[in-house]
Amino acid sequence: SILQDAGHREAIQALMNELLMLAAALNISLPPNAIEKNFEVMGRLPYDTTSSMQADFINGRPTELESLTGFVVMQARGKGLTLPNYELLYKQLGSVNKS
Repeated sequence: SILQDAGHREAIQALMNELLMLAAALNISLPPNAIEKNFEVMGRLPYDTTSSMQADFINGRPTELESLTGFVVMQARGKGLTLPNYELLYKQLGSVNKS
């Protein structure tokens, strides 16, 4: 699974931390163990599981980039927050989406 690679796990952790920061700024209450619970769920997924957005990118279909990653970035900007990991991901995926 993606979690077996320490670098991937750290990247996912960083994205989740940013998401928790945004949720707090938006007064959205999440359980204190939200990240751990997500890692538990991800750890139970079959090894070759991909996200629907990844499958869309691979197959050249329209993606949910704007409504998922873009939404998080725009909400953060609206709150005056900088989410460097989300912004980098959004930029990188956006460049893939245009090619």
